[in-house]
Amino acid sequence: MKYALLIVCLLCCVSTAQQPPKTVTKMVVQLQSTDVPPDSFGAKPKTMLRAGTKYCRIEELPDPDNGIQGLIVINEPDVWMVNLSTRTAKHMVDPGPTFNCRMPIFANRVPDLPEDEGKQIGGLEFGFEMEFFKTAKSTSTQGSSRSPAMSR
Repeated sequence: MKYALLIVCLLCCVSTAQQPPKTVTKMVVQLQSTDVPPDSFGAKPKTMLRAGTKYCRIEELPDPDNGIQGLIVINEPDVWMVNLSTRTAKHMVDPGPTFNCRMPIFANRVPDLPEDEGKQIGGLEFGFEMEFFKTAKSTSTQGSSRSPAMSR
């Protein structure tokens, strides 16, 4: 009898558990701007990985001037921030109420925009670009077959 109860409890736990994502999206992103010198740390590429809304990872290249090589690992609600240069880490727990890792593309630009525009563009995230544009009911248009660099 006690084994039957144990099996029922295990089956209930398994049936209510969230299924892990079937795919991981890997992106290598690099900031290019007239405000960012091309040889600065800010212009170095970052590797970002995302699996659904629960799992995210950001890997930075070394920043020798500041003694940092950042690694952020998110398994909501747990977040680890690691400095690979000093071999130190910090663990945090997201207090909720929602447990979604976010990777906004324009995070530092949102405060500069009017509230409506900031809220809308703040929803554009790395790894979820297509979902954003589908939700916004965007339409596609035919692009140019030649890049500006090639048209010289």
